[in-house]
Amino acid sequence: MGNHAILSASSSHRWLNCLPSARLELEFEDQSGEAAKEGTAAHDLCEHKLKKALHMRSQRPVSEYNSDEMEECTDAYVDFVMEQVELARKSCTDPIVLIEQRLDFSCYVPDGFGTGDCVIISDDRLHIVARTLKEKRPMVSIRSPYFSKASYIRAFPINVHTIIFLPFNRSIKMAHLH
Repeated sequence: MGNHAILSASSSHRWLNCLPSARLELEFEDQSGEAAKEGTAAHDLCEHKLKKALHMRSQRPVSEYNSDEMEECTDAYVDFVMEQVELARKSCTDPIVLIEQRLDFSCYVPDGFGTGDCVIISDDRLHIVARTLKEKRPMVSIRSPYFSKASYIRAFPINVHTIIFLPFNRSIKMAHLH
């Protein structure tokens, strides 16, 4: 499984319903299909473009999956995130923007962690932005256990907003957790 937690946030829909499935999955070789490889390429391109928009150093990834559609979807994602950053700046002069950030929830799930595509922290708000670039529907529901990685933050005096960005059908799913 490489850099994936056995009890990851993104697979919580499986292990919360069938805990032994998490260990059983370890018995099988990770065979990424073409869709997963294209998704990884899109993630890499989003990360690069977002870093550039935030004036951070980044080298554009090379991929056989580049297409006009991927360019449009990744541009839309970066535009959306930058809008969220500007909103955060209205209440905080120096919001923190974390890209592909490891989010640890091991205080609730042994060795539990996930990766936040983009996390924006301001004085009074935490935005966790997930993206799904190719699916015709979100891979996860905004109310699903996937967002349990944000739920532990409820104990702190901060508003938590989770967002699934879906550029292919011009939709955004949002939830306010606090």
